[in-house]
Amino acid sequence: MNRRTACDPCGARPQRLSATLPAHYFQGIAPIAFVNRILSFLDRVRSFGRSGGFGTRRLRARERYRPDYQIVARSILRLIDFQTIYDVGCANGFLLAEFHAAGKCVRGIDLSPQVKQAVGPELADRVEVGDFSAAKGKADLVCCVEVAEHIRPDRSVDLVRTLTSLATHWIYFSAAPPGQLGRGHINCRPHDEWLAWLREHGWEVDEARTAQLRGDLAEIRRARWLQRNSFVLRPVTPRRASPAPSCASA
Repeated sequence: MNRRTACDPCGARPQRLSATLPAHYFQGIAPIAFVNRILSFLDRVRSFGRSGGFGTRRLRARERYRPDYQIVARSILRLIDFQTIYDVGCANGFLLAEFHAAGKCVRGIDLSPQVKQAVGPELADRVEVGDFSAAKGKADLVCCVEVAEHIRPDRSVDLVRTLTSLATHWIYFSAAPPGQLGRGHINCRPHDEWLAWLREHGWEVDEARTAQLRGDLAEIRRARWLQRNSFVLRPVTPRRASPAPSCASA
């Protein structure tokens, strides 16, 4: 049997067994929560003094995941009809690059000043440097991929509020559950918690599209956690289609 385990994109450390089991299996078990708190604390100590977000070196290291995100983007383009897209926590701009090449109007925001260089000249003016709370405007599709676990726990609902205020038709959401280790993972939560908050803000999982997306992501070779962490969400109350803005005004 192959004993190799998947590793996290942020820290390239082995996954724990808890990441492979349903979240509800661990609810109410104090030792798991305690261990996660200790690991998160050690991560914060190790990262003390660094600027927020990914630095140049880590952004460069993340380039090995670009082919996996291309698979994600191709699947989303096949499953979802959209013209404008906002990526909250866009980092290297993997999704933005693919959507831009497909003729979509793209925007993104990330905490790291270095992302302007990482995304390249074609996208630099479409990416803003700042906290997720600074994201403004509207987009057909809002993406937030493996970002939620990096924010302070007390800001979790703030992130949900930001995503749901930006999105008009679709949200693509992915977050690390308890047990998925990585640098800066200080807010790993069961998916059910995120989905409950999203539901409170008027968004529900599109079960069919989520299943199709996860099926497509079986092709992923490195960032395998994306397959089990990914959700496609839609408004609980269907919304009218809005005219697609030009890229200049998106």
